[in-house]
Amino acid sequence: MNSDIKKLLLYHLFNGIAISVVGNYLFLDAIFLRYGLDLKQFGFIKGVATWLPLAVGLMLSPALNRLQADKQIIGIVYLMRVALPFLLFLATSVTHDAHALAMAFAAILTLTFIFPVIGNNAMQVVFKTYIPADQLGKQLGVITTFWSLSSYLAVIPCSLYLDRHSQGTDEEFLRSLMIIFLLTTVMQLPASWLIWRLSPQKKSTAVLPLQWMQIFEPFRHQAFRPLLVLLAALSALGAMVEAFINPYLFNSYKLTIFHISLIDAGVMLGGVALLPGWGSLIDRFGSKNVLRISVLGLGLGVLCLGAQGPFFLAGFILLAWRGANGVFGFAAGMTRQILAIALSEPGKTNVFVAAAGFVTGAGYFVGALVGGNLLDWLAVRMRPEFPFDHYHVYYVFCGLALLLVGGLVPALPDSRPQMSPVELAVAAWRSLRGKAGRS
Repeated sequence: MNSDIKKLLLYHLFNGIAISVVGNYLFLDAIFLRYGLDLKQFGFIKGVATWLPLAVGLMLSPALNRLQADKQIIGIVYLMRVALPFLLFLATSVTHDAHALAMAFAAILTLTFIFPVIGNNAMQVVFKTYIPADQLGKQLGVITTFWSLSSYLAVIPCSLYLDRHSQGTDEEFLRSLMIIFLLTTVMQLPASWLIWRLSPQKKSTAVLPLQWMQIFEPFRHQAFRPLLVLLAALSALGAMVEAFINPYLFNSYKLTIFHISLIDAGVMLGGVALLPGWGSLIDRFGSKNVLRISVLGLGLGVLCLGAQGPFFLAGFILLAWRGANGVFGFAAGMTRQILAIALSEPGKTNVFVAAAGFVTGAGYFVGALVGGNLLDWLAVRMRPEFPFDHYHVYYVFCGLALLLVGGLVPALPDSRPQMSPVELAVAAWRSLRGKAGRS
Protein backbone atom coordinates (compact mmCIF):
# COMPACT_ATOMS: atom_id res chain seq x y z
CA MET A 1 0.00 0.00 0.00
CA ASN A 2 1.59 3.29 -1.11
CA SER A 3 1.71 6.46 0.97
CA ASP A 4 -1.06 8.23 -0.96
CA ILE A 5 -3.54 5.42 -0.31
CA LYS A 6 -2.58 5.51 3.39
CA LYS A 7 -3.30 9.25 3.45
CA LEU A 8 -6.66 8.62 1.80
CA LEU A 9 -7.48 6.06 4.49
CA LEU A 10 -6.53 8.46 7.30
CA TYR A 11 -8.45 11.27 5.61
CA HIS A 12 -11.63 9.19 5.64
CA LEU A 13 -11.00 8.21 9.27
CA PHE A 14 -10.98 11.86 10.42
CA ASN A 15 -13.63 12.99 7.94
CA GLY A 16 -15.96 10.25 9.18
CA ILE A 17 -15.76 11.65 12.72
CA ALA A 18 -16.15 15.24 11.49
CA ILE A 19 -19.46 14.62 9.72
CA SER A 20 -20.75 11.87 12.04
CA VAL A 21 -23.20 14.27 13.72
CA VAL A 22 -23.62 17.28 11.41
CA GLY A 23 -24.16 14.97 8.43
CA ASN A 24 -26.42 12.50 10.21
CA TYR A 25 -30.18 12.85 9.75
CA LEU A 26 -30.65 10.94 13.00
CA PHE A 27 -29.64 14.12 14.83
CA LEU A 28 -31.23 16.49 12.34
CA ASP A 29 -34.52 14.58 12.57
CA ALA A 30 -34.39 15.07 16.35
CA ILE A 31 -34.40 18.83 15.72
CA PHE A 32 -37.26 18.55 13.20
CA LEU A 33 -39.39 16.47 15.59
CA ARG A 34 -38.55 18.73 18.51
CA TYR A 35 -40.10 21.67 16.70
CA GLY A 36 -43.19 19.85 15.41
CA LEU A 37 -42.47 19.41 11.69
CA ASP A 38 -44.85 17.01 9.88
CA LEU A 39 -44.04 14.30 7.31
CA LYS A 40 -44.63 16.56 4.31
CA GLN A 41 -42.17 19.05 5.76
CA PHE A 42 -39.72 16.19 6.40
CA GLY A 43 -39.95 15.20 2.75
CA PHE A 44 -39.69 18.78 1.51
CA ILE A 45 -36.57 19.58 3.55
CA LYS A 46 -34.74 16.36 2.69
CA GLY A 47 -35.74 16.42 -0.97
CA VAL A 48 -34.78 20.05 -1.61
CA ALA A 49 -31.58 19.83 0.44
CA THR A 50 -30.48 16.77 -1.52
CA TRP A 51 -31.42 17.68 -5.09
CA LEU A 52 -30.62 21.40 -5.41
CA PRO A 53 -26.97 21.02 -4.27
CA LEU A 54 -26.49 18.23 -6.79
CA ALA A 55 -27.93 20.43 -9.53
CA VAL A 56 -25.45 23.15 -8.58
CA GLY A 57 -22.66 20.55 -8.54
CA LEU A 58 -23.52 19.50 -12.08
CA MET A 59 -23.46 23.09 -13.34
CA LEU A 60 -20.10 23.74 -11.67
CA SER A 61 -18.51 20.47 -12.83
CA PRO A 62 -17.04 21.75 -16.14
CA ALA A 63 -15.17 24.53 -14.35
CA LEU A 64 -13.99 22.22 -11.59
CA ASN A 65 -12.90 19.63 -14.15
CA ARG A 66 -10.66 22.18 -15.86
CA LEU A 67 -9.08 23.31 -12.59
CA GLN A 68 -7.57 19.85 -11.93
CA ALA A 69 -7.12 20.86 -8.28
CA ASP A 70 -9.27 18.14 -6.77
CA LYS A 71 -7.40 17.54 -3.52
CA GLN A 72 -7.34 21.28 -2.73
CA ILE A 73 -11.07 21.51 -3.47
CA ILE A 74 -11.86 18.58 -1.16
CA GLY A 75 -9.98 20.06 1.78
CA ILE A 76 -11.66 23.47 1.49
CA VAL A 77 -15.25 22.44 0.78
CA TYR A 78 -15.44 19.98 3.66
CA LEU A 79 -14.30 22.67 6.09
CA MET A 80 -17.26 24.73 4.86
CA ARG A 81 -19.53 21.69 5.03
CA VAL A 82 -18.96 21.14 8.77
CA ALA A 83 -19.20 24.85 9.65
CA LEU A 84 -22.51 25.81 8.00
CA PRO A 85 -24.85 23.49 10.01
CA PHE A 86 -24.26 25.72 13.03
CA LEU A 87 -26.69 28.12 11.33
CA LEU A 88 -29.46 25.71 12.38
CA PHE A 89 -29.04 26.93 15.94
CA LEU A 90 -29.42 30.53 14.77
CA ALA A 91 -32.70 29.64 13.04
CA THR A 92 -34.18 28.09 16.20
CA SER A 93 -33.25 31.20 18.20
CA VAL A 94 -35.15 33.44 15.77
CA THR A 95 -38.46 31.54 15.48
CA HIS A 96 -40.27 28.43 16.74
CA ASP A 97 -42.92 28.42 14.00
CA ALA A 98 -42.87 25.01 12.27
CA HIS A 99 -43.48 26.37 8.76
CA ALA A 100 -40.84 29.09 9.06
CA LEU A 101 -38.34 26.63 10.52
CA ALA A 102 -39.02 24.15 7.70
CA MET A 103 -38.15 26.83 5.13
CA ALA A 104 -35.09 27.97 7.11
CA PHE A 105 -33.82 24.40 7.61
CA ALA A 106 -34.29 23.65 3.89
CA ALA A 107 -32.33 26.78 2.92
CA ILE A 108 -29.49 26.11 5.39
CA LEU A 109 -29.12 22.45 4.50
CA THR A 110 -29.31 23.17 0.77
CA LEU A 111 -26.43 25.63 1.10
CA THR A 112 -24.55 23.21 3.35
CA PHE A 113 -24.89 20.21 1.05
CA ILE A 114 -23.54 22.06 -1.99
CA PHE A 115 -20.05 21.65 -0.54
CA PRO A 116 -19.96 17.86 -0.03
CA VAL A 117 -21.41 17.42 -3.52
CA ILE A 118 -18.47 19.35 -4.96
CA GLY A 119 -16.10 17.46 -2.66
CA ASN A 120 -17.54 14.06 -3.57
CA ASN A 121 -17.22 14.73 -7.29
CA ALA A 122 -13.60 15.74 -6.76
CA MET A 123 -13.00 12.66 -4.58
CA GLN A 124 -14.05 10.35 -7.43
CA VAL A 125 -11.34 11.94 -9.57
CA VAL A 126 -8.84 11.48 -6.70
CA PHE A 127 -9.79 7.79 -6.47
CA LYS A 128 -9.29 7.39 -10.21
CA THR A 129 -5.94 9.20 -9.99
CA TYR A 130 -4.37 7.51 -6.96
CA ILE A 131 -5.89 3.99 -6.94
CA PRO A 132 -4.94 1.48 -9.68
CA ALA A 133 -7.95 0.39 -11.72
CA ASP A 134 -7.48 -3.31 -10.91
CA GLN A 135 -7.55 -2.52 -7.16
CA LEU A 136 -10.48 -0.11 -7.17
CA GLY A 137 -13.06 -2.48 -5.70
CA LYS A 138 -10.74 -3.71 -2.94
CA GLN A 139 -9.40 -0.29 -1.96
CA LEU A 140 -12.82 1.38 -1.98
CA GLY A 141 -13.97 -1.38 0.35
CA VAL A 142 -11.12 -0.63 2.75
CA ILE A 143 -11.71 3.14 2.53
CA THR A 144 -15.42 2.66 3.21
CA THR A 145 -14.48 0.53 6.22
CA PHE A 146 -12.27 3.28 7.67
CA TRP A 147 -14.92 5.95 7.08
CA SER A 148 -17.75 3.82 8.47
CA LEU A 149 -15.83 2.79 11.59
CA SER A 150 -14.98 6.34 12.56
CA SER A 151 -18.35 7.78 11.64
CA TYR A 152 -20.69 5.27 13.24
CA LEU A 153 -18.62 4.65 16.37
CA ALA A 154 -18.34 8.39 17.03
CA VAL A 155 -22.14 8.62 16.95
CA ILE A 156 -22.67 6.24 19.90
CA PRO A 157 -21.33 8.43 22.76
CA CYS A 158 -22.80 11.53 21.09
CA SER A 159 -26.27 10.01 20.89
CA LEU A 160 -26.12 8.77 24.49
CA TYR A 161 -25.14 12.26 25.67
CA LEU A 162 -27.96 13.86 23.66
CA ASP A 163 -30.59 11.37 24.90
CA ARG A 164 -29.67 12.23 28.48
CA HIS A 165 -30.25 15.92 27.79
CA SER A 166 -33.26 15.71 25.45
CA GLN A 167 -35.92 15.48 28.15
CA GLY A 168 -35.31 18.98 29.46
CA THR A 169 -35.95 22.38 27.91
CA ASP A 170 -35.34 23.26 24.27
CA GLU A 171 -32.39 25.37 25.38
CA GLU A 172 -30.77 22.41 27.15
CA PHE A 173 -31.37 20.18 24.12
CA LEU A 174 -29.83 22.69 21.70
CA ARG A 175 -26.88 23.39 23.99
CA SER A 176 -26.11 19.67 24.22
CA LEU A 177 -26.41 19.28 20.45
CA MET A 178 -24.04 22.20 19.86
CA ILE A 179 -21.44 20.63 22.16
CA ILE A 180 -21.36 17.38 20.18
CA PHE A 181 -21.33 19.36 16.92
CA LEU A 182 -18.18 21.14 18.07
CA LEU A 183 -16.42 18.04 19.41
CA THR A 184 -16.83 16.15 16.14
CA THR A 185 -16.46 18.82 13.44
CA VAL A 186 -12.99 19.84 14.67
CA MET A 187 -11.69 16.55 13.19
CA GLN A 188 -12.04 18.01 9.70
CA LEU A 189 -8.89 20.08 10.32
CA PRO A 190 -6.48 17.09 10.26
CA ALA A 191 -8.58 15.50 7.49
CA SER A 192 -8.13 18.50 5.19
CA TRP A 193 -4.41 18.66 6.00
CA LEU A 194 -3.98 15.02 5.00
CA ILE A 195 -5.76 15.39 1.66
CA TRP A 196 -3.60 18.39 0.83
CA ARG A 197 -0.50 16.26 1.53
CA LEU A 198 -1.21 13.82 -1.33
CA SER A 199 1.52 13.73 -3.97
CA PRO A 200 1.08 16.31 -6.77
CA GLN A 201 -1.50 15.36 -9.36
CA LYS A 202 -0.29 15.02 -12.91
CA LYS A 203 -2.11 17.38 -15.23
CA SER A 204 -4.18 15.16 -17.47
CA THR A 205 -3.60 15.62 -21.17
CA ALA A 206 -7.02 14.06 -21.76
CA VAL A 207 -8.84 16.98 -20.16
CA LEU A 208 -10.50 18.94 -22.95
CA PRO A 209 -11.87 22.48 -22.84
CA LEU A 210 -15.42 21.94 -21.67
CA GLN A 211 -18.34 24.12 -22.65
CA TRP A 212 -21.25 24.57 -20.25
CA MET A 213 -23.63 22.81 -22.63
CA GLN A 214 -21.50 19.68 -22.34
CA ILE A 215 -23.00 18.99 -18.90
CA PHE A 216 -25.73 17.29 -20.93
CA GLU A 217 -23.26 14.88 -22.56
CA PRO A 218 -23.60 12.16 -19.86
CA PHE A 219 -27.36 12.10 -20.53
CA ARG A 220 -26.73 11.45 -24.23
CA HIS A 221 -23.93 8.94 -23.65
CA GLN A 222 -25.15 5.54 -24.80
CA ALA A 223 -23.31 3.56 -22.14
CA PHE A 224 -23.86 5.99 -19.26
CA ARG A 225 -27.56 6.78 -19.76
CA PRO A 226 -28.88 3.39 -18.52
CA LEU A 227 -26.87 3.91 -15.32
CA LEU A 228 -28.49 7.33 -14.81
CA VAL A 229 -31.96 5.82 -15.15
CA LEU A 230 -31.12 3.12 -12.63
CA LEU A 231 -29.57 5.60 -10.19
CA ALA A 232 -32.67 7.81 -10.29
CA ALA A 233 -34.98 4.88 -9.60
CA LEU A 234 -32.86 3.46 -6.76
CA SER A 235 -32.47 6.89 -5.19
CA ALA A 236 -36.20 7.61 -5.29
CA LEU A 237 -37.02 4.33 -3.59
CA GLY A 238 -34.15 4.74 -1.13
CA ALA A 239 -35.51 8.16 -0.17
CA MET A 240 -38.98 6.71 0.37
CA VAL A 241 -37.47 4.28 2.86
CA GLU A 242 -34.80 6.40 4.55
CA ALA A 243 -36.48 9.80 4.82
CA PHE A 244 -39.21 8.53 7.14
CA ILE A 245 -37.59 5.60 8.94
CA ASN A 246 -36.48 7.56 12.02
CA PRO A 247 -39.98 8.85 12.94
CA TYR A 248 -41.33 5.32 12.40
CA LEU A 249 -38.74 3.74 14.69
CA PHE A 250 -39.08 6.49 17.31
CA ASN A 251 -42.85 6.09 17.49
CA SER A 252 -43.67 2.51 16.51
CA TYR A 253 -40.79 0.71 18.25
CA LYS A 254 -40.12 3.43 20.88
CA LEU A 255 -36.42 3.48 20.00
CA THR A 256 -34.25 6.40 21.12
CA ILE A 257 -31.42 8.15 19.27
CA PHE A 258 -28.98 6.02 21.28
CA HIS A 259 -30.74 2.78 20.31
CA ILE A 260 -30.70 3.67 16.63
CA SER A 261 -27.05 4.72 16.79
CA LEU A 262 -26.23 1.30 18.27
CA ILE A 263 -28.03 -0.36 15.37
CA ASP A 264 -26.13 1.88 12.94
CA ALA A 265 -22.84 0.85 14.53
CA GLY A 266 -23.76 -2.85 14.60
CA VAL A 267 -24.77 -2.81 10.94
CA MET A 268 -21.56 -0.99 10.08
CA LEU A 269 -19.39 -3.52 11.93
CA GLY A 270 -21.11 -6.35 10.09
CA GLY A 271 -20.65 -4.48 6.83
CA VAL A 272 -16.96 -4.01 7.56
CA ALA A 273 -16.48 -7.76 7.53
CA LEU A 274 -18.34 -8.05 4.22
CA LEU A 275 -16.91 -5.09 2.30
CA PRO A 276 -13.62 -6.72 1.30
CA GLY A 277 -15.56 -9.74 0.08
CA TRP A 278 -17.97 -7.59 -1.93
CA GLY A 279 -14.98 -5.70 -3.37
CA SER A 280 -13.35 -8.95 -4.47
CA LEU A 281 -16.60 -10.16 -6.03
CA ILE A 282 -16.95 -6.87 -7.92
CA ASP A 283 -13.40 -7.11 -9.25
CA ARG A 284 -13.89 -10.74 -10.28
CA PHE A 285 -17.50 -10.93 -11.56
CA GLY A 286 -18.23 -7.31 -12.54
CA SER A 287 -20.15 -4.49 -10.93
CA LYS A 288 -23.36 -5.15 -12.86
CA ASN A 289 -23.74 -8.72 -11.61
CA VAL A 290 -23.12 -7.74 -8.00
CA LEU A 291 -25.43 -4.71 -8.26
CA ARG A 292 -28.27 -6.86 -9.52
CA ILE A 293 -28.19 -9.29 -6.62
CA SER A 294 -27.75 -6.45 -4.11
CA VAL A 295 -30.84 -4.57 -5.37
CA LEU A 296 -32.93 -7.74 -5.09
CA GLY A 297 -31.59 -8.23 -1.57
CA LEU A 298 -32.54 -4.65 -0.66
CA GLY A 299 -36.08 -5.31 -1.87
CA LEU A 300 -36.41 -8.39 0.32
CA GLY A 301 -35.08 -6.47 3.31
CA VAL A 302 -37.52 -3.58 2.91
CA LEU A 303 -40.41 -6.05 2.56
CA CYS A 304 -39.66 -7.12 6.15
CA LEU A 305 -41.12 -3.79 7.29
CA GLY A 306 -44.48 -4.98 6.01
CA ALA A 307 -45.04 -6.67 9.36
CA GLN A 308 -44.58 -5.63 12.98
CA GLY A 309 -42.30 -7.37 15.44
CA PRO A 310 -38.64 -7.82 16.40
CA PHE A 311 -38.09 -10.66 13.92
CA PHE A 312 -39.14 -8.55 10.93
CA LEU A 313 -37.25 -5.51 12.21
CA ALA A 314 -34.14 -7.69 12.50
CA GLY A 315 -34.58 -8.82 8.89
CA PHE A 316 -34.73 -5.22 7.71
CA ILE A 317 -31.68 -4.29 9.78
CA LEU A 318 -29.67 -7.23 8.49
CA LEU A 319 -30.52 -6.97 4.80
CA ALA A 320 -31.42 -3.35 4.02
CA TRP A 321 -31.02 -1.06 7.03
CA ARG A 322 -32.20 2.45 6.10
CA GLY A 323 -32.67 1.22 2.53
CA ALA A 324 -28.98 1.74 1.82
CA ASN A 325 -27.00 -0.31 4.37
CA GLY A 326 -27.09 -3.86 5.67
CA VAL A 327 -25.64 -6.83 3.82
CA PHE A 328 -26.92 -5.74 0.41
CA GLY A 329 -26.96 -1.97 0.91
CA PHE A 330 -23.18 -1.76 1.24
CA ALA A 331 -22.73 -3.73 -1.99
CA ALA A 332 -25.22 -1.58 -3.88
CA GLY A 333 -23.44 1.61 -2.80
CA MET A 334 -20.01 0.34 -3.82
CA THR A 335 -21.13 -0.92 -7.22
CA ARG A 336 -22.95 2.30 -8.12
CA GLN A 337 -19.85 4.32 -7.27
CA ILE A 338 -17.55 2.06 -9.26
CA LEU A 339 -19.87 2.05 -12.29
CA ALA A 340 -20.07 5.85 -12.29
CA ILE A 341 -16.27 6.06 -12.34
CA ALA A 342 -15.71 3.21 -14.81
CA LEU A 343 -18.31 4.34 -17.37
CA SER A 344 -17.23 8.00 -17.38
CA GLU A 345 -15.15 9.26 -20.32
CA PRO A 346 -11.45 9.97 -19.72
CA GLY A 347 -10.87 13.64 -18.97
CA LYS A 348 -14.54 14.21 -18.14
CA THR A 349 -14.90 12.16 -14.97
CA ASN A 350 -15.96 15.17 -12.90
CA VAL A 351 -18.84 15.96 -15.27
CA PHE A 352 -20.04 12.36 -15.52
CA VAL A 353 -19.88 11.82 -11.75
CA ALA A 354 -21.72 15.12 -11.23
CA ALA A 355 -24.44 13.96 -13.64
CA ALA A 356 -24.77 10.72 -11.66
CA GLY A 357 -25.07 12.79 -8.49
CA PHE A 358 -27.65 15.07 -10.09
CA VAL A 359 -30.01 12.26 -11.07
CA THR A 360 -29.46 10.62 -7.69
CA GLY A 361 -30.52 13.86 -6.02
CA ALA A 362 -33.46 14.31 -8.36
CA GLY A 363 -34.58 10.79 -7.52
CA TYR A 364 -34.22 11.48 -3.81
CA PHE A 365 -36.20 14.72 -4.16
CA VAL A 366 -39.05 12.97 -5.95
CA GLY A 367 -38.97 10.00 -3.58
CA ALA A 368 -39.03 12.15 -0.45
CA LEU A 369 -41.94 14.27 -1.70
CA VAL A 370 -43.91 11.30 -3.01
CA GLY A 371 -43.23 9.35 0.18
CA GLY A 372 -44.50 12.11 2.47
CA ASN A 373 -47.67 12.60 0.46
CA LEU A 374 -48.26 8.86 0.08
CA LEU A 375 -47.96 8.33 3.84
CA ASP A 376 -50.46 11.12 4.47
CA TRP A 377 -52.84 9.64 1.88
CA LEU A 378 -52.57 6.15 3.40
CA ALA A 379 -53.24 7.55 6.88
CA VAL A 380 -56.45 9.21 5.64
CA ARG A 381 -57.62 6.22 3.58
CA MET A 382 -56.77 3.49 6.08
CA ARG A 383 -57.50 5.34 9.32
CA PRO A 384 -55.24 2.90 11.18
CA GLU A 385 -56.31 1.76 14.63
CA PHE A 386 -52.75 2.26 15.88
CA PRO A 387 -50.55 5.17 14.74
CA PHE A 388 -47.99 4.25 12.08
CA ASP A 389 -49.77 1.00 11.08
CA HIS A 390 -50.14 2.40 7.56
CA TYR A 391 -46.34 2.37 7.31
CA HIS A 392 -46.51 -1.42 6.80
CA VAL A 393 -48.45 -1.03 3.54
CA TYR A 394 -46.15 1.81 2.51
CA TYR A 395 -42.98 -0.24 2.99
CA VAL A 396 -44.43 -3.27 1.17
CA PHE A 397 -44.93 -0.99 -1.82
CA CYS A 398 -41.31 0.20 -1.55
CA GLY A 399 -39.96 -3.35 -1.29
CA LEU A 400 -41.90 -4.61 -4.31
CA ALA A 401 -40.77 -1.59 -6.33
CA LEU A 402 -37.12 -2.37 -5.51
CA LEU A 403 -37.57 -5.94 -6.76
CA LEU A 404 -38.94 -4.54 -10.04
CA VAL A 405 -36.07 -2.05 -10.35
CA GLY A 406 -33.68 -5.00 -10.12
CA GLY A 407 -34.83 -5.78 -13.65
CA LEU A 408 -33.21 -2.57 -14.93
CA VAL A 409 -29.72 -3.68 -13.95
CA PRO A 410 -29.10 -6.05 -16.92
CA ALA A 411 -29.36 -3.03 -19.28
CA LEU A 412 -26.06 -1.69 -17.93
CA PRO A 413 -22.91 -2.27 -20.01
CA ASP A 414 -20.24 -4.48 -18.49
CA SER A 415 -17.21 -6.30 -19.82
CA ARG A 416 -18.14 -9.38 -17.78
CA PRO A 417 -20.78 -11.86 -18.98
CA GLN A 418 -24.21 -11.39 -17.44
CA MET A 419 -24.96 -13.78 -14.56
CA SER A 420 -28.23 -14.54 -12.84
CA PRO A 421 -28.42 -14.07 -9.05
CA VAL A 422 -28.23 -17.86 -8.61
CA GLU A 423 -25.18 -18.14 -10.88
CA LEU A 424 -23.47 -15.30 -9.02
CA ALA A 425 -24.20 -16.88 -5.64
CA VAL A 426 -22.73 -20.21 -6.81
CA ALA A 427 -19.67 -18.49 -8.30
CA ALA A 428 -19.16 -16.44 -5.14
CA TRP A 429 -19.39 -19.56 -2.96
CA ARG A 430 -16.82 -21.37 -5.12
CA SER A 431 -14.54 -18.32 -4.97
CA LEU A 432 -14.74 -18.11 -1.18
CA ARG A 433 -14.31 -21.86 -0.83
CA GLY A 434 -11.20 -21.67 -3.03
CA LYS A 435 -9.71 -18.94 -0.82
CA ALA A 436 -10.28 -21.16 2.19
CA GLY A 437 -8.12 -23.84 0.58
CA ARG A 438 -10.95 -26.24 -0.28
CA SER A 439 -11.64 -27.76 -3.67
